Amino acid sequence: MIHTYKKTSSHGQKLPISHVIELLTDDDSRIRTVAAEALGVIKDKRAADALIIVLEDKESDVRGVAAETLGKIRDKRAVKPLVSLLKDDDPWVRGRAAWALGKISSRYPVVSLIKCLQDEDGDVRVEAALALGRIGDPYAIDTLLQLLKDQDPKVRWGAAEALSRIEGEICRYSEKNSQVKKT
Repeated sequence: MIHTYKKTSSHGQKLPISHVIELLTDDDSRIRTVAAEALGVIKDKRAADALIIVLEDKESDVRGVAAETLGKIRDKRAVKPLVSLLKDDDPWVRGRAAWALGKISSRYPVVSLIKCLQDEDGDVRVEAALALGRIGDPYAIDTLLQLLKDQDPKVRWGAAEALSRIEGEICRYSEKNSQVKKT
């Protein structure tokens, strides 16, 4: 599907997005997954509503790819449904939801992402930390500092990366405000 879309688009004739969106309802979960991946390549916001529905698919692969695609599209309408996905049974899906929320970069999920820093799965903790870093909300700093003591070195790295991003945001904000006060 992805190769077909790229191939046809290089000839100047794109497969209409409505056809790809339609495939999200196919009986075969592999087709639904590939359709969601293709929509991630296309990055058209018209697919957001259909992808939000797919977040409730019975197959975790489909849910995870749909979450990732919504992150690539960066449609803020997906934030609340993605926050719900942070409680999914599958840790891979929770991680993809955290990643997507970081890409969308809304402050709404900060508290939910902070809760994910306690997830039993290290990869979910890493994705939640990185998402908090992308969002840049200083509210996460204390919890991220605690995460620097995590047993998993990947998690410690994710926390350090997030803290450096948040610190950068704070510095830029402080510089901008000090320049405004001087004028």
